[in-house]
Amino acid sequence: MNNFKLIQEHFTKIDCPICNFSFTQEGIKLIKQENDYWVIKLDCEKCNHSLGFAIVVIEYNDYNNNENTINNNPPITVDDVINAHKFIQELGSDWTKYLKKK
Repeated sequence: MNNFKLIQEHFTKIDCPICNFSFTQEGIKLIKQENDYWVIKLDCEKCNHSLGFAIVVIEYNDYNNNENTINNNPPITVDDVINAHKFIQELGSDWTKYLKKK
């Protein structure tokens, strides 16, 4: 299984805030792929609501090239979500300036 499939599986556990339908793999699109991050777009296949974008940081582990490493990490905590939210808020409306240019 490739890393994007793992990411799709993760996001299919999230429900659309409008219709409560679970996101499907078809609604999870890879928009941009760089060496250390991917930009993912989430759309509900049932009501066509767009949840928005997610930036997924890819961490490569030199000593263990196991694609299932994502499953060996501890669960995300409420504090992790709050910290990520604060971090994203502080980026400002021009957050794209932090993305690497090709």
